Amino acid sequence: MKILQVTHSDSPGESFNGYKLMKELNKYDDVECKMLVKKQQHSDTVKIAIQDDILQMKMLAMGSALSSENLISPWVKLIINTKEWMEADIVHYQLMRGFPISVFDMEELFKDKKSVWTIHNEWPYTGGCTYPLECQRWNMGGCKVCHRSDTSLHEKLFFSEKEFESKKNCYQNTTFPIIVSTKYMKNQIENNSILKNHPINIIPFGIEEPDIEQSDVIDFRKKYEIETMKVVIGFRNNNGYIKGCEYIYAALKEVDRDICIISVGGDPIPEEIQNQYECRSLRWLTEKEMQSFYEVCDIFLMPSLAESFGLMALEAMIHSVPVITFKNTAIQEIVNAPECGIACKYRDTEELMCAIQHLVDNEEERKVRGAKSREFALSNYQISDYINAHYRVYSRILEKNNADIIETF
Repeated sequence: MKILQVTHSDSPGESFNGYKLMKELNKYDDVECKMLVKKQQHSDTVKIAIQDDILQMKMLAMGSALSSENLISPWVKLIINTKEWMEADIVHYQLMRGFPISVFDMEELFKDKKSVWTIHNEWPYTGGCTYPLECQRWNMGGCKVCHRSDTSLHEKLFFSEKEFESKKNCYQNTTFPIIVSTKYMKNQIENNSILKNHPINIIPFGIEEPDIEQSDVIDFRKKYEIETMKVVIGFRNNNGYIKGCEYIYAALKEVDRDICIISVGGDPIPEEIQNQYECRSLRWLTEKEMQSFYEVCDIFLMPSLAESFGLMALEAMIHSVPVITFKNTAIQEIVNAPECGIACKYRDTEELMCAIQHLVDNEEERKVRGAKSREFALSNYQISDYINAHYRVYSRILEKNNADIIETF
């Protein structure tokens, strides 16, 4: 079978953007899997990268300025006219918001083509928000002109209603199956009138046991000057509003202990936190260095306001690092709280601070929760299960009508 993964970029994020899936699927004798992206890094394995030209770049800039990029984008036409798309038996769509694609053309992606879409966030069924947070207008008759709730700037979306209605029309005329990674996302979609008639497959992301040498960790500590005597707290500080960084910083200000803060993603740590603790703000790291990043962490914070899965939480768990998160997101499910991780009341800085302080002060509990986290991750999120489940979905799509495809863990 010929499978085409279509996604915004092949790196970073190989574990969830389809890149690693493509590589593993090509180990099957009867599979030829390729990848089509907008931004290309792995030229040896990604078969085609659609490149921006000046006109397209100006169109996207104008669309971004007017909040109309999902109306005027040319990417759907560019995708379906590639040789790879036309020759594919099945097209697997991944991160499509990043192209972006025009909702007026969306139906062309699925019409007369066997397809499946892994939904990584809530953009596919809202009027433009990637994560609408507490806003439920998309589930109450549609989105009007509104301010996005998934950014700290609350950007105004002038064409929310038009985008929402165009998506709705597309889904009414198509039957492609959906893949999600958690029960949380399945419940979100089932409560959404736009996509409720599409079959939903739950396939959790898989993770490989880390292959890391102790010397790598030692070198990492030396490179970034991370002491061994302090409790190290790690988190992601890129896209900080959704990742809950304001709650992390507010909680850390009240923690009573000399600790080390290490973040990844590139955004700066506030000066008041830097004055209070030893801090390291790192840019995005290589996969090898990310392994060492988790190894030096004693606690990993991921109090995201919204997540469809939370792969970094899982990556921390497999390194025996306990995770602290908020309730009412997919991460609570992933970290198996309260048995393994700790889930605090949503947006509650005080409860988050108390959880951090408790683990900072209790080394033995960190070790117990870390060991349980690793065991849970290895038992429930095997990469082989992830790949095999996709293979079964593809096989059934080829054999049956799309609407009959259901795969649930």
